[in-house]
Amino acid sequence: MPANIDTVAYSGQVPWHRLGTRLDNPATAGEAIIAAKLDWEVQKQPLYTGFERNVRITDRFAVCRTDKLDQPDGGQLGIVGSDYEPLQNREAFGFLDPVVGEQAAVYHTMGALRGGRQIWLLAKLPGEIRITGEDIAEKYLLLSNSHDGTSAVRIGLTPIRVVCQNTLNLALRGMSGLTIRHHQDVAVRVREAHQLMGIVNAAFNEVGKSMQAMVNIPMTGDKPFEFFKAVLPLPDPRNEIEVERVRQKHNRLYELFETGVGNDLPGVRGSLWATYNAVTQWVDRESYTARNKEPLKSIWFGDGAAIKHRAFEKASELVGANA
Repeated sequence: MPANIDTVAYSGQVPWHRLGTRLDNPATAGEAIIAAKLDWEVQKQPLYTGFERNVRITDRFAVCRTDKLDQPDGGQLGIVGSDYEPLQNREAFGFLDPVVGEQAAVYHTMGALRGGRQIWLLAKLPGEIRITGEDIAEKYLLLSNSHDGTSAVRIGLTPIRVVCQNTLNLALRGMSGLTIRHHQDVAVRVREAHQLMGIVNAAFNEVGKSMQAMVNIPMTGDKPFEFFKAVLPLPDPRNEIEVERVRQKHNRLYELFETGVGNDLPGVRGSLWATYNAVTQWVDRESYTARNKEPLKSIWFGDGAAIKHRAFEKASELVGANA
């Protein structure tokens, strides 16, 4: 596996990243967590300083994996403040168990990055988004949590285009007031899980409408290059080497606009949807998987995700302007 991916388990068909151990549709997060080797916990450990390391630092702690406390680094994942409360893997992922049990979602893929500093779960949702006749996107929910203190639990929409398995990552709006935590009260857990799914389904409806509208907007002349420049702006013209490097990216994006996977489908060629998908293919298949040592981290959580998000926002602006 790539250096940044530690463990992966999946159900159903082989995921687009072609990594992991196959499961037989696990019924609960607990079963999937064991298969993905995420059945470990974290805890805050005190930090000490001084010449003899006997002075305790009172407002900072190390987050450590309890299964690796005997290792030279003590299983350390990150340094956090006194207010930080660890959320265990079972608690974060088990949040969706009530709706998984009702077949409103299926645990599809889960794994850990960078020694467990970041964990993630991809849940497949029923239904699909039909952009045009043969162009379909499946609906997924991406939940992630960090154990190094760099980010809280995040939930996002991740439509995956069937024809090429490229991904779109969008922050899930409407999440204010919804928290993910372990509840002993089963009724509370079920209510919050259904609340989340209501928000998710409404969001996917809006995303689907935007995608379908993109197909109806032609991108002729210099419009594709204008789009690519908005997504990947040219740097200071005095930096000629960097300018040329970005122009080469724009040229490659234009090639993908014309010849990218799925962009020759009826109704897709020459559209804003093809322009947007040129960016997703470049990010998911070329720019970050070819050179980056942490491709999945970039595609879902880092620079790659930011580029795709910027491309979708720009495309949505054009949809609004043409409404």
